[in-house]
Amino acid sequence: MSRTRRGALAGGLLIAAGTGVGVGLGQGAPTGLVASLIVLAFVIAVEFGRGDRARTLAGRADRSDERELAIHNEATLAAYLAVVAVALPGWLVGAAHGHFNQFGVVCAVGGGAQILAVLWLRTRR
Repeated sequence: MSRTRRGALAGGLLIAAGTGVGVGLGQGAPTGLVASLIVLAFVIAVEFGRGDRARTLAGRADRSDERELAIHNEATLAAYLAVVAVALPGWLVGAAHGHFNQFGVVCAVGGGAQILAVLWLRTRR
């Protein structure tokens, strides 16, 4: 087993354990165990799956291939727009009820990241 694969598995185990502990504290031990097993199954599928599709889904594809890079960029944009489509109405409903909710945090982080990314990319290109 290569050093890269061992590192990825160790990181995956840490993420699975953290997920299990976090969910277990909030929802109970059985739910935490199920959550950590789901994350662990995903990590195993990515590391030992056939072909590059699993690695592509995990965002670890070969970045020298322009087609894969374009697909990854479009998928990231679609995911961002889906989050915005849910977070913005959620924040507006929360604001209408007079309280700042988790949707407001998501909107603030997403908007701030968008602004910083545009400024960064405009200075670099």
